[in-house]
Amino acid sequence: MKITKDFEDDHIIEQMKMREIIDGAEKGELDLDLMDELENHLKNHMFQEEEYIFPAMNKVQNLRLEIAGFQTEHAALWRLFSMIHSDIEKGKLDKIQKYLTEIYKILVEHNSREEIFVYKMMNDDSMPVMEMVRPEGWVCKKIRETQAIH
Repeated sequence: MKITKDFEDDHIIEQMKMREIIDGAEKGELDLDLMDELENHLKNHMFQEEEYIFPAMNKVQNLRLEIAGFQTEHAALWRLFSMIHSDIEKGKLDKIQKYLTEIYKILVEHNSREEIFVYKMMNDDSMPVMEMVRPEGWVCKKIRETQAIH
């Protein structure tokens, strides 16, 4: 199944890039270009999952609770990247290492569970054609819900 392999490969790449960013930060070097590349990649990945994969998989298998958990983790990742950007703008670099480590921990657990609960059930024939890049202004579902409340 090509689509499953593509998404599992994405997870490997994401975790490797995150590890590279953390390793650099531990040496006092924050690779902002690599971090921006990873953040953009992750947000496109979240877009594809939330707009295409999760709805398609929920029709085949009731994964409502698991999907809600994945969406909450997407929002946590989104917020952590926002916190990193905010701290960089303010020149407050002391917490960035902590945020990067937290992103990595979430990614490892999140990706592993997605591969078990979602990707193993995916079938190329039942998946819709997906846009590869999220539209301008798109944010993950739990962030949208939070913004709607305020």
